[in-house]
Amino acid sequence: MSEKLFRVSIISSCFRGDAYLSSFIDQLMSQPLFPMLEWVLIHNEPSPYEMEIVKGFQERFPEKIKHFVIHPVEPLSVSWNRGWKCASAEYVSFWNLDDRRPQDSLQRQVETLERNLDCVMTYGDYLEVQQYGSSSGVWKKTPPAYTILLQRVFPGGAFMVWRKNAAERLGYFDEQLNIACDYDLVTRAAVSGMKICKTNGLVGYFTNEGVGLSTIKGTNKETIERTVVQLRYALFDKVIPENTLDAKNYRISEILIEGHWVSLALFVRNYLSYTRRRMFLQNLGGLRKFFMRILGAKG
Repeated sequence: MSEKLFRVSIISSCFRGDAYLSSFIDQLMSQPLFPMLEWVLIHNEPSPYEMEIVKGFQERFPEKIKHFVIHPVEPLSVSWNRGWKCASAEYVSFWNLDDRRPQDSLQRQVETLERNLDCVMTYGDYLEVQQYGSSSGVWKKTPPAYTILLQRVFPGGAFMVWRKNAAERLGYFDEQLNIACDYDLVTRAAVSGMKICKTNGLVGYFTNEGVGLSTIKGTNKETIERTVVQLRYALFDKVIPENTLDAKNYRISEILIEGHWVSLALFVRNYLSYTRRRMFLQNLGGLRKFFMRILGAKG
């Protein structure tokens, strides 16, 4: 199949994926868009068993997979950028091996983008499950796709589909970040004024067993990276002051891509004035915390 015929590039970063690879491939093949999908697998320190599974897929569909074996393990943001840059299709989807999708979810999300030519990304509601393979859990109703709302509220990054060329205007994932890199990119798009669309219906099953990179309870690094994003995009009322000390070890107004530092001002018009206009939010942090405590007490 010619690369020009691919509609979606599925990008997966895999590390210790023995328990999920076979099931993931089955799900990939069950998608109605499978004949027009390519799989970009960034494979960090694969086991012999994982390599055998991938080899079986390669033998059946040699034209549909780009397989990168990485030693040593690299950060998630680096793997995702690697996959995005080598993707062949018009759309890119970052699909974690331990998450599942309804059979038609990719098709519905692609149709959303094709109906809305000015949208750079689409997301949707998902079900949070406690065990891989489960179809029962907590329905996570994601926020509506209002740009001003998405500047402050992250809809969740597990089931997004982007236009590949969005990176030309937006840049790639910040390789300083390993957990909040998707939160950063979505917020950057919204602050830049790019249009984002929501796809109706359930688009995925997000596995939260408390052992994944983004779901480990009490992870200090996740807290620090979230604070970096809040400081970067002037969400000052959300910043917890005691978290700012470690956040200072990051470059707030620059992003790291392939070892090169790039100013956010290149992607966010009037970035400095944007942050300055929102300095008043620093004075609202205490008030916000007060009301959150009240709501928590009532709950």
